[in-house]
Amino acid sequence: MKATFVSPNRSRIEWFRDSVQNIHDDIYDFEYLLNKDIEHLNLPNNETVLFFDLSDNATDSNLNEMSQLAARFPGQIVAVGNAQYSQDVLQSLRAGACDYLDTNRLESDLANIWKRLRKNAVEKTSTGKVVLVVSPNGGTGVSTIAANLAVVMNQSHHLNVGLVDFDFDQGDISGLMNLNPTFSLEDILRPNVSIDSDMFDRTLTQYEKTGVQVLTAPKGINMDPQFTEDSILNTLEMCRTKLPLTFIDMPKGYSQMGQRIMEKADLILVVHRLDYQSIRNTSRFLEFEINECKIPVNKFQLITNRKGQPFEVDSGKAEEVLNATLDWSLPNDPKSANLACNVGIPVVIDTPHSALTIGFQQIALKLLSRLNLSKPNEPVTKNHGIAARLPSFIASFMM
Repeated sequence: MKATFVSPNRSRIEWFRDSVQNIHDDIYDFEYLLNKDIEHLNLPNNETVLFFDLSDNATDSNLNEMSQLAARFPGQIVAVGNAQYSQDVLQSLRAGACDYLDTNRLESDLANIWKRLRKNAVEKTSTGKVVLVVSPNGGTGVSTIAANLAVVMNQSHHLNVGLVDFDFDQGDISGLMNLNPTFSLEDILRPNVSIDSDMFDRTLTQYEKTGVQVLTAPKGINMDPQFTEDSILNTLEMCRTKLPLTFIDMPKGYSQMGQRIMEKADLILVVHRLDYQSIRNTSRFLEFEINECKIPVNKFQLITNRKGQPFEVDSGKAEEVLNATLDWSLPNDPKSANLACNVGIPVVIDTPHSALTIGFQQIALKLLSRLNLSKPNEPVTKNHGIAARLPSFIASFMM
């Protein structure tokens, strides 16, 4: 693989050249260049990789220089530096780098980056499915359903699954799964942030040892988040490209942004309870989305949550009002649900034999059929390389 190492000073070039020679690297065919000579460089074709040296501490100056180079360079750029400084890693990815070479792990990282670059070169756009979990009412269990369906689809059917919390003001996913993520949606949705595939990977938080990759809502409350429509829809498309299935935890209410997301979704799970207010609001929601917004009726699937509570509305009457068959349901199991919420562990893991877990498993089977998803032959395996280890060592050094 043709490669050019670019550095601000000759001593770093000599160090890198010697290091590569000492590890007997036979993957890359390196050339070396000082930063000041970049303007005179006839930029290589897109088969060449530029390794851009940030030294031990990235500065605004060399990050800006790398960003300008990325805008006109047809190939891929790998930032080179000390990955101990998590902010440098994140800033380099935002500046246009597609990967990060840790100088403390030079030999292993060079090999791993080569594998990832090759994979990116042949990786084709995926047709991953996006499922929204919504409700026109608050407190119906949307977040709980989204989190548990994501876990059961991974554990029972071995699918890599995404879980995104778009409820920016009242996001519950991190609490329901006891997560303390290094990054959140805020890091990739802020204005003037350009996201690429590798940066998206590093923003995901893996849940325990599963194949569930989580994007949590911003940690704090922002009265004016200024998240653009393009950035949110781009995140949605990144999920499609990276994962065969993604669940989106949607906020209640109506918004133009929510409308665009529904238009992009493959399936919309509408959660309701068997009480008058919930059925009434769900009916109004469906009427508006189908008749006014022209969302195809076959995109919607109703989930009755907490079925079996005292004094609930009869299912037959609810079906008449909603003009739909209520064949997707979860039982009223407050003991399992409340215990799981309080300890921050999804029900399907905390109480695997409960009635509620069985309900999630039944819905998962219906989802497989509805979305035409095939079950892989082998269980998913944990990702390796810098994308996998980044969250753990960033957490160790965050101030």
